[in-house]
Amino acid sequence: MDTSKIIIELTDIISKELNYKYIGKLSYEEYNKFVYNFFKTLDYYKKKGVKKGDIEDFVNKLHTSQSTYFNDDMIEEDKFSFITEEIVNFCPSPFFWDVPLKEYMQKWEKFYFPHLKK
Repeated sequence: MDTSKIIIELTDIISKELNYKYIGKLSYEEYNKFVYNFFKTLDYYKKKGVKKGDIEDFVNKLHTSQSTYFNDDMIEEDKFSFITEEIVNFCPSPFFWDVPLKEYMQKWEKFYFPHLKK
């Protein structure tokens, strides 16, 4: 499979999974599981050759379109935004694209998940 087909496949997955209304309503436990599964899928495509630059514009546009649903609930907005910001490296290091998945997920466990616990 060539890279362009892989990128199309991945953007289809991202557009289906990164839905603000869905993500914002997940419980703390459901959200944690969702994040692990999402980045595991993204890691699979990273290993297939997808780079940040291949999907950056797509994710930025998706974030903008989904932000029309933001409802001033900071936790719900963070649940969505943390993921999109991580994909495009608009976040603190370590960056998803630069480290192994296991090391990267430690960042979520240390910084993001505790912030989202109600």
